Amino acid sequence: CTNGLPEAYSIEALDVNNSGNCFLSTTNDGLFFSEDSGYTWVPRSQGLPLGCRVTSITHYNDILFCTTYSDGVFKSTNQGSDWYKLTSGLPANLSSPTIRVKSNGHVFIGNDRMVYGSFNLGENWFNYVPVPVGVKILSMGFDNAGYLYVGCDNGAVYKSYDNILPVELSSFTAQLSENKVLLTWSTETETNNLGFEIQRTSDSTNWITIGFKEGNGTTT
Repeated sequence: CTNGLPEAYSIEALDVNNSGNCFLSTTNDGLFFSEDSGYTWVPRSQGLPLGCRVTSITHYNDILFCTTYSDGVFKSTNQGSDWYKLTSGLPANLSSPTIRVKSNGHVFIGNDRMVYGSFNLGENWFNYVPVPVGVKILSMGFDNAGYLYVGCDNGAVYKSYDNILPVELSSFTAQLSENKVLLTWSTETETNNLGFEIQRTSDSTNWITIGFKEGNGTTT
């Protein structure tokens, strides 16, 4: 299915969201979108640098993320119609990073020597875990306990020394008051903690974020 794609191309990255919409990138031609199972495609590169090489695409619900070979990391909240660059906490010289999103919406980028994490859908980033000097991260994955694994260009796979949650809670309470819920918690330790997402659910399965409380960075 090539209707709408360049005449000569190779596919760099591909992603399909929960609605069945398809997104792909071709070498130096930007991003394309299909809502009919790939039979027809339309460009979706508004906001991306002209001629940029998109190396990976992923999504969380209706939010899209893409990484580029040398132009950084971008986010779209409208099915790829518009993109904006994510910069807060990321180095300016990111080269061909790989990106993964956990089921809870936490986003992670792997690059030379470092994994960067974001707990607010890419708006702010922190250094999560390093890898040995001179090693480039090529792929990432998570196990059921939340531990991060990275595959690198030296043929090795590294596992994070701790799971993704950087906070040890000492207490957590929820109190109902006049149709509102008051949440109170305290922490024993925090490691690179940007903050806390506050979420709610009506069916114990599907959660939505309704607030965000800043963390204290690293404390013991």
